[in-house]
Amino acid sequence: MIFKYQQLAKDAQSSGDPVLIENYLQHAEHFSRKLAEINFKNKTVEDNSIKSDDTGLNSDTLSEKKI
Repeated sequence: MIFKYQQLAKDAQSSGDPVLIENYLQHAEHFSRKLAEINFKNKTVEDNSIKSDDTGLNSDTLSEKKI
C-alpha cells in the first residue's frame, strides 16, 4: 500500500497537481505509521514471550525435578 501511494504521488507530480500529490503522500505516511505500529506491537509481544520463557529451566530440567 505504501509503495502504491508513493507511486501515485509521483504520477500526480508529473501531472502537476500539488493537492493530489499531498493527498497521496499523506496516505503513504499513514500506512507507514500503521506498519511501524504493527511491527512495534509484534516486537513487544515477542520480547514479552521470550522474557516469560526465560526461567532458566527447560522441560528436561523440570522433568528431572519431578522424579
